[in-house]
Amino acid sequence: MRNRTDIGIGVLLVTLLSWAVWEAQGWPARTRFFPLAIGYPVLAMAVMHLAYSLWLGLRPLRFEQGPAAPDPLAEAGPILDPAVVRKRTLEISFWAVAFAVGLYLLGFKVGGLVLPTIFLHYQARETWVTSLAYSLGVYVFFKIGLEEALSFPLPAGQIAYGLGLYSFDSYLMDPILNLLR
Repeated sequence: MRNRTDIGIGVLLVTLLSWAVWEAQGWPARTRFFPLAIGYPVLAMAVMHLAYSLWLGLRPLRFEQGPAAPDPLAEAGPILDPAVVRKRTLEISFWAVAFAVGLYLLGFKVGGLVLPTIFLHYQARETWVTSLAYSLGVYVFFKIGLEEALSFPLPAGQIAYGLGLYSFDSYLMDPILNLLR
């Protein structure tokens, strides 16, 4: 049963990623950079996953006799309590929605600074230093890596747009970057 699910997911991923990479081929160079930089490696991993799933599904089953035969349920690992599974599912669903809404409202740069800090400290129980260091790395990647180096403008978020601001961080970061230039 699990192998059929793996094959189905693999086929779906390879199909969607192939379509995304194919569509991005005709875009202008600056626009297609990100989809292709992510698309090709992820497509390669999806193809490897599909090939492995197919290999597992097509190999013949060997049944051993006697006490040396492996227990098929031993590979599955421990069985979790349904209440724990439900709690974890609700938590990850909440965080996925929170990140999506937060990035929409705050934008990638400010959201990339605030949201990982909150998640890492309160959900992952990391220290404030670790949470802030990781979040600052995300912010620096968005600000320096995408906006400054590639001139790839990131949206400021709906709150900033609603207040008529360019971006929350621009009032602090732009003077600092102008001094460094």
